Amino acid sequence: MIFAQELVKDSAYWERRRKNNDAAKKSRDSRRQKEDDMACRAATLEQENLKLRAELEQLKNETGHLRALMLHAPVKAPLTLHHPIGSNSLHSNLSMIAAPSVITTTDFCGSLPHLPFNAGPPRNTVLVNNVKT
Repeated sequence: MIFAQELVKDSAYWERRRKNNDAAKKSRDSRRQKEDDMACRAATLEQENLKLRAELEQLKNETGHLRALMLHAPVKAPLTLHHPIGSNSLHSNLSMIAAPSVITTTDFCGSLPHLPFNAGPPRNTVLVNNVKT
């Protein structure tokens, strides 16, 4: 009878060991899969980060170039606020107040190389108010 108890005990023991081994294997496989997924995600994010850094650098260069163009762009229509000699009429005084000048982007950007920038429809004109208050 003792032999039968040991046999039952042994088979129950080995069944528990088998279940524990299966659970440990499942846990290890799950952990490895999570690590692989995380490594894949990290590689994807690193690639995206490099792409975004390159895009940021290109946009910084473009912004600097456009700022330099704006700072060195010639003034097209200087405004004179002096009254002409001998002019007293209301019409001639009103004609001294200039309407806003229209400067098209081709006036100072025509010689620029084309840079890819898709921020919506192109802006063709910039209104500049020449009247100082």
